[in-house]
Amino acid sequence: MLVTFHGDAPFLAHPRDLIILQAKALEIEHRFIHIKAPFMESYRTSIMNLSSEGIQGIFTGDILDVCSSFLDRVVEGTPVELLRPLYFLPRKEVIDLLLPFQFDIVITCCSLTQMSLEYGMELAGKRLNKEFFDKLVKDEKLDSCGENGEYHSMVLDAPLFKKRIEVKEVGPRVSDGGKFIFYDMKDYRLVEKN
Repeated sequence: MLVTFHGDAPFLAHPRDLIILQAKALEIEHRFIHIKAPFMESYRTSIMNLSSEGIQGIFTGDILDVCSSFLDRVVEGTPVELLRPLYFLPRKEVIDLLLPFQFDIVITCCSLTQMSLEYGMELAGKRLNKEFFDKLVKDEKLDSCGENGEYHSMVLDAPLFKKRIEVKEVGPRVSDGGKFIFYDMKDYRLVEKN
């Protein structure tokens, strides 16, 4: 099961409709779970509810602990295990694990507190591939996996997807507050793989 925890604000870097299609492409059950303040209590309640349905573990793609061990504290004392197969792996190792599988991953958001406007406009909408990682590491000296919030991404195709996601790409736009560049996409749909 894919579970997406969300707050009140809409997802801009990770569009809700695109997340729904990812679960459909994987042919797995998906659920959005609303989280509200107090957040620790809300997460713990949700995780205990999932546990009562037979969920035994939560997987994340976290590489760094960027939230003061928040998820560790959430699952502490619950029967649910926190599983992070990429945790503290060197970035090059993560990238080397990812690239051979030819995922189609698009950059959906860039943080303008982490990079220049020009560089963010260039990265938004790009695909994650070897050239992308080499350029990011070389040009900006940013975390190549975006673990400090440099960028966010969405998977449009993956080896386990039964179909791929096709989107109409609109282009980058700076957020109202000027802190982020979002790569606007619309007309999401599942299509047969070639």
